[in-house]
Amino acid sequence: MIIDIRDDPSHLDPDAIAAVLREVAAALEVPLAEVLEMPWGSLISSVFGLLFVEINAGQLPARVGLTVRLLGAVAFLGLLGLMIRARRTSDDLIVATQQQPDIRRRFWIVVAAEVVVGVAGLVVINGPLDVPNATVGWITLIAGLHFFGLATVWRQPFLHGLGAAITVCGVAGIALVAAGASTAISATIAGVVPGGLLLIAGWWSVPGHPRGHDLWAPRT
Repeated sequence: MIIDIRDDPSHLDPDAIAAVLREVAAALEVPLAEVLEMPWGSLISSVFGLLFVEINAGQLPARVGLTVRLLGAVAFLGLLGLMIRARRTSDDLIVATQQQPDIRRRFWIVVAAEVVVGVAGLVVINGPLDVPNATVGWITLIAGLHFFGLATVWRQPFLHGLGAAITVCGVAGIALVAAGASTAISATIAGVVPGGLLLIAGWWSVPGHPRGHDLWAPRT
């Protein structure tokens, strides 16, 4: 099945696009039991990366948005295949966090702070400030900052770099909205780019990569 994005996007059959993605997913033959054994750090990063890309690509021109969404989906499905083959290791972040009470406590403090600050900011942005277009930038900013907390909890310098890059995207997205930039531009900088970074992080951290085995595992 071939989808020609040179055609008028309004004439594209959404069912045809969905069918292509289903065929690719089916080719991977992914039983639920195997999904549960995937490396969770890579999986979580990849899922959120896909969400950032798919949601924000909707703000782009139709043809560009469709292309970006398809690329994001293909990248995610490719990562899914790698993760199935890699399987979860004993030092996976979820396993290690569950087994180390002190790390688990600090992890949930970071998550709770992220949720509280994130929700409070959204209330202000969509209430008194009335700048809903800044929502994506704010979410990205908080997501980036939370990686600094996780980097400290898990003692992973890699996450400082990832957090810094995503934080910059969030700040830039908010600044672009304040400057009156188009929704497409702000969505690209604050949504699509961070999504791509998370997908790259998911790939980089798949066990089996030269450095991937320890990127998400807490260090003691």
